[in-house]
Amino acid sequence: MEETKKALGDDVDPRSKELSLHPKTLDEAIERWDDGRSLFSISLGGLGPGYEQAIQITGIELIREFKGKSAVDWEDEETLKQLNKDVDSFGHKCKIIKNLRLSGAQFGAARNMAFVFIRNGWEKGLAMAPKDRHIQISKNFP
Repeated sequence: MEETKKALGDDVDPRSKELSLHPKTLDEAIERWDDGRSLFSISLGGLGPGYEQAIQITGIELIREFKGKSAVDWEDEETLKQLNKDVDSFGHKCKIIKNLRLSGAQFGAARNMAFVFIRNGWEKGLAMAPKDRHIQISKNFP
């Protein structure tokens, strides 16, 4: 029988003292981020660590602000249009995001990341991406 290779922190009971870097929920991911602890996310930048960090910071802030939108009708064009307007507006108002001076591509990548996690939850959203796109992140960069 072939042994399945696990990534660091896979299937670790969060109540144990063992290292776990895979939050199950959005709230757990935000808590880990806010505490400066590491967690796994999905690589979106590909243009270097600073570029990637800006996307991850923005994604977390968008998740924090819009996590309650998980029940929206993701297939309804008008609902998504309004949600995108709300996200754009928040991006222009949020001091943390404004200070990053993102490109449109970076903001778009962060929006996509946030929507995947908001729609599916952290655990399932992470599982949807290939393992080679999983990256360890922390607000304490580098």
